[in-house]
Amino acid sequence: MFFIWITIALFVMSFAIYHAHLRLSITYKKLNNNDIIIVQLSTFYGIINYSIEMPVLDFINKMDSYIIKFKLGNKRRRKIKYKFNFKRPKTIGEFFDMLVDFINKYKLHKESADYIIKKTYTKDLSIKIEYGLNDAYITAICYGLFYILITNIIIYMQSHMSLQVKDIILKPFFNKEVFNLEFNCIIGIKIGHIISALKMFIKTSRGSEIDGTAYRRPYENNYGKY
Repeated sequence: MFFIWITIALFVMSFAIYHAHLRLSITYKKLNNNDIIIVQLSTFYGIINYSIEMPVLDFINKMDSYIIKFKLGNKRRRKIKYKFNFKRPKTIGEFFDMLVDFINKYKLHKESADYIIKKTYTKDLSIKIEYGLNDAYITAICYGLFYILITNIIIYMQSHMSLQVKDIILKPFFNKEVFNLEFNCIIGIKIGHIISALKMFIKTSRGSEIDGTAYRRPYENNYGKY
């Protein structure tokens, strides 16, 4: 009987963990020359909560120190080590290197990346922009450009993921120079979907390491001189 109750408890716990949601609430505000970002992470039905509030520049600088090491494999196979270093590019060359590296990693882990994107939902998306260029004609043109740009980005995102828009507000000022921005959204995904994507990621990583199919940058190949 005790074993049965333990089995039931483990099943209920596993079911609850699998269907628990990981929610990320992001708020960004820029008023005049001051800006701030507020990030709140919650999971396991609100039992775990973490929030951070600071200027955007400080937030980006703090991200520079985040390094994630991910090891795979067992005694029979050579361990695979992944190191994700979130650093800002300091030169144009570094920016393109990071872009190429990101594209190659996406191609390598396309299945797990597409799965995560498909299972992720974004709701209560709100964008408010107040702007003025001290020129009525240019301000009016920018209104149309902002509207077209934001609308097309939202349509593109809605075609690839679940996205719910709350409101989009564009407020032009024709008699002064100003730019204020407020952005809010809630991003969520089930813990179970993260586990499934992680399994795909591990499978792809093992296959690429064993088969030697890991992507390299052009200048790391021996097919030519750079």
